[in-house]
Amino acid sequence: MDKIDAIGRTATPQRVNAKTGSGVDPVVSAPNRHLSDRAEFSQGARLLSRLQQLPGVRQDLVDRVRTQIVAEDYASDEKVHAALDEMIEDLEELPG
Repeated sequence: MDKIDAIGRTATPQRVNAKTGSGVDPVVSAPNRHLSDRAEFSQGARLLSRLQQLPGVRQDLVDRVRTQIVAEDYASDEKVHAALDEMIEDLEELPG
């Protein structure tokens, strides 16, 4: 119990952060107000973010291609390369 200060000898009062409900309000207590947060994302994370911006799945097309693959009626090398090229072009056109 030696960590408790006597009455009248408490630490300087600090405000609670209104957004989080806990901690110290950074605007009130931060001595270096010119610092800013910074985040760095890997190339994989950036790619995944861009992939999420693509249009939704065309289930009818997926089902048709699956049927062709199962029937071995799908020229996979040529069509896969064409699909990948189109996907890369779509990604390159996205902002960010």
